[in-house]
Amino acid sequence: MTERGLQRTASYASTDDESNASEDRVRVCVRIRPLAPKEASKGATISCRADGTEVVLDEGKRYAYDCVFGDKSCDEANAQDDVWRELAPTLAPAAKEGYNVSLLAYGQTGSGKSHTMFGRKSCRGVVPRFCEALFEDGEGGLSVAASMLEIYNEKLRDLLVTSSESLRIREDPQTGPYAAGATVVKCASAQDLLRLVRLGARNRTIASTRMNETSSRAHTVFTVRLVRDSVEDGYSLRRSACVHLVDLAGSERQKRAGSTGTRLKEAGHINRSLSTLSAVVNALTKKDGRHVPYRDSTLTHLLRDSLGGNARTTMVATVSPSAEDGNETHSTLRYAERCKKVACRPVINETELSKRDSIIRKMAEEIRLLREELAAEREKKTIRPQGFSTSEPLEDDSSPGKALTMARQRMEQDALQRITDYESSMSTLSEWAPAGCDSLTTVDQLERASFGTASRGGLATRKSSREARLVNLNEDPQLSGALRYSLKEGASVIGAGRCDVQLGGTGVAEEHSVINVVNDDIVVHKRQGDTYVNGREVTEPIKLKHGDRVAFGRLNVFRLSLL
Repeated sequence: MTERGLQRTASYASTDDESNASEDRVRVCVRIRPLAPKEASKGATISCRADGTEVVLDEGKRYAYDCVFGDKSCDEANAQDDVWRELAPTLAPAAKEGYNVSLLAYGQTGSGKSHTMFGRKSCRGVVPRFCEALFEDGEGGLSVAASMLEIYNEKLRDLLVTSSESLRIREDPQTGPYAAGATVVKCASAQDLLRLVRLGARNRTIASTRMNETSSRAHTVFTVRLVRDSVEDGYSLRRSACVHLVDLAGSERQKRAGSTGTRLKEAGHINRSLSTLSAVVNALTKKDGRHVPYRDSTLTHLLRDSLGGNARTTMVATVSPSAEDGNETHSTLRYAERCKKVACRPVINETELSKRDSIIRKMAEEIRLLREELAAEREKKTIRPQGFSTSEPLEDDSSPGKALTMARQRMEQDALQRITDYESSMSTLSEWAPAGCDSLTTVDQLERASFGTASRGGLATRKSSREARLVNLNEDPQLSGALRYSLKEGASVIGAGRCDVQLGGTGVAEEHSVINVVNDDIVVHKRQGDTYVNGREVTEPIKLKHGDRVAFGRLNVFRLSLL
């Protein structure tokens, strides 16, 4: 069988030299969003337009890219369809072939990055369409696991748990950088992946600025790892891939965004992170042997393979056509042009299963023999070191001589080290077995942990014939109902601190308000923050009934459900 650019996934895997891997440039697409209604009402002028695969600026300068999506006045759903048709072949099909894949959305805040990546129920973005495409052919032998992280103020956070504890990036010699301790969820269907995305989306850090009412204040990284078994030419093969779908936080000028306090600190971290990303791209395009500062930022460290490494990478640069955003648009277009020069070296991550299984059996037998020899030595029996014949017995501990004792100690240490090395290698090999996914968290387990009966991460319960819940409302119907807080009997404190119901976002105080539940009477009391019931501000205790809308601050709106 001819070996075809196999990547070394473990010490047993036979591979071609990576220098034989063909270069693959970063593919760059530009999307020009339509003028927003607010911009159109102010009579904003157009500063750029699409012309085939080029972007033409009002002063006549042209930038050429692999693909350009113009600001044509078709409906939103058709525009999202156009983007997906162009990007689809570079995502799920490439991942199933065994290539690592990365897609990054870059641009200023309010230019349409999150809309491109996630979209809404009526006009879905790339991420939900990718989840469906991964399972659409219904082929067997496919194991999928996913995680969802965000990088907020240069700290890596798991979006699938309510803990605010930051994660650390570790290096694996075979698979590269990874987030140690991140929640990895086994997904058996497209619906599992979509549920996972909804669970992660509810914990994303967003806030209101002058440039965007729901501005992302952190980089979001949705990672899907898949393993696919197949039989080709009589050989059992296993291909693996890692897919990163990244919604970068938008660059912004603090003066225009009106950033102060926490928003200003967030903007500073976002801009520094994007500056490091730009520095990495510049170093990769120079090709003069200079140091590439991957470790200067959490973002570039985590996505090292996506930038000049083993991955097929696509960047979608989103820009605003408004002349008011001209400086940011020019900056984004120049950056996207530089990214076209970055060369990656993707290879197929593939191994032959029969060869892997044979090595696992040999390692297991070697471990068994080493353990027997150690047991014999510890019982002061004659042992057979490797390379000695059993017809040449060694003296036991009753014989005089310090040299023999020291020799035995060295042999025991050597045997222990060999056992450790073998077991470590076997652990790496076993990670590629489909059964290895059984130890991962499932979406059902994750939802039970989030919405279960235990009081955890701000979720509490009550024992009653009618259970009171706060169910979130969102402008995107796909996200409405994704977040549910059970209210316990007695007082439930709502706020941004260590409360029974923990919320985030603009205008949420440490102890924002209190909801008292006594039998079937539910009353909301204002504490430190503005609270509204059906649009009416709470200035005195208000009794709630089923279906009432309750708002805490500006972005947290819930419906009371009595079941």
